Order: sequence, then structure tokens, then C-alpha cells
Amino acid sequence: MLDDEELAWKLFYNLQENHISFQNLAQQYIQEPELRRVGGYCGIRYRSDLMPEIANYVFTAHPPQILKPILTHQGVHLILVEEIIQPHLDEELRCKILRDLFAAWLQQQLEEMKIVVQI
Repeated sequence: MLDDEELAWKLFYNLQENHISFQNLAQQYIQEPELRRVGGYCGIRYRSDLMPEIANYVFTAHPPQILKPILTHQGVHLILVEEIIQPHLDEELRCKILRDLFAAWLQQQLEEMKIVVQI
């Protein structure tokens, strides 16, 4: 993430023309030490982990693809999408979905519940 949109576009074109690698760019421009050490690699991210304006671009990418700079209220984002992993419904994911649905239903029931106190 950068503060300067003009710099972001310059770096994007340098990446497109292979003048610099994404990892080298990350090591030069990322402020967070741990993220800089790993060359900007953020690991697997789910759509819900990302801001909607970023998720739309990421999940329509054709990996491996460097996305055009994305301007948000946090700054200008340069993103390399390495891979999009298609979801697979296994037993663990199925149970997580059921737990989440039950928790949402239970919360809704609690919010709709009326408490009557008689004196």
C-alpha cells in the first residue's frame, strides 16, 4: 500500500514491463517489517477478509496477474494475485457453515425475544 497514486502507477508499469519484481518492490516500499521480509506475501485471503472494492478486483483476476492500482480510503494498493483457489465443501467447512448459520439464527431469535416483567 502506498500513499502516492502517481508512484503506484509508475511501479505498476515497471512491474508490467518486468523492470522490477513484486518481491523487490515490496522490500523497497512496504513499511511493515514482517510483510517486507516475506516480499509482500499475505497468504490465503478470503473474500470476506478484503474490502469490497478490492475483493471485486481480486476475485475477477486471471492469475498470475498484477492488478492496476486500487485507490481506497487507506491508500493506493498494488496487488499481485498468484492463484485463486476454488472452494471445496469438505466436512470441516460444512460444519463451520452450519455453526455460523446457527449462531446468526440464534442471535436473531435473541434480538426478537420480548421480555415481560410482572410485578
